[in-house]
Amino acid sequence: MHQVSHNMFLIPMMFGVLLVAVALAGESPNPAPSTKPTPMIGEVNMQTVVAKSYFFRSKQTTFADLGKTIAELMPAMMTTVKEKSVQVDGPVIFVYHGVDQDMSKPFTLDVGIAVTESTQAAGDFKVRKLDAFHCATVLYTGPIDSLKTAFEKLYPAIFQNQQTPTGEFREYYLYWESPESANNVVQVQVGVK
Repeated sequence: MHQVSHNMFLIPMMFGVLLVAVALAGESPNPAPSTKPTPMIGEVNMQTVVAKSYFFRSKQTTFADLGKTIAELMPAMMTTVKEKSVQVDGPVIFVYHGVDQDMSKPFTLDVGIAVTESTQAAGDFKVRKLDAFHCATVLYTGPIDSLKTAFEKLYPAIFQNQQTPTGEFREYYLYWESPESANNVVQVQVGVK
C-alpha cells in the first residue's frame, strides 16, 4: 500500500475551499443557513469519463493566487458565453494540471464549460476536446467549504487499490445554488494510472 502524505490531502482542501466560493459567490445570493449542512459523499467509483468538447481558458497559478485566478476567469467565461451565444452542452468544469505536494509550485488551471462540437473559440477562450479521463470519482453534495471531504474519501481508495494519482484533477459542477448550499452537486475526479 502507498504511504498517504498529509500534504496530499491539503492540495484539494486548499482549492476546494476557494474554488467556486470566490468565483460564483455573487451569482446566487442566498442567506447562510442557521445550521451548517452536512455534506453527502457517494461511493468511490473507478471510471473513464468520456471525451467532451470544452470551451476554456488556462492560466498558470498557485494555491496562494487561486481565488484571484478563479475570480478573473469565471466571470470572463460567463460573459463570453453570453455575448458570443456559445452553445453550452454540460456543466462548468475546472481542470487542474501538474498539481503536486509542493503547495508553492505553480500549476495550470483550466476554467471552462462543456459545449457542442461545433463551438468555435471566442475572445480569450479556446475550444478543445477534453480527453477521456480514467479517474477515481465521487459525487459530492453540500457546501463548498466541505468539498475537501470528497478528496479525503478518494485518496485512501486510490492507494488501497494500488493506483497512482496522475496530478490532474477535475471538478464537474453539476448543480449550483450558492457556496453555502447543501444542494450543490459536484462530481470530483482524481486522475489515476
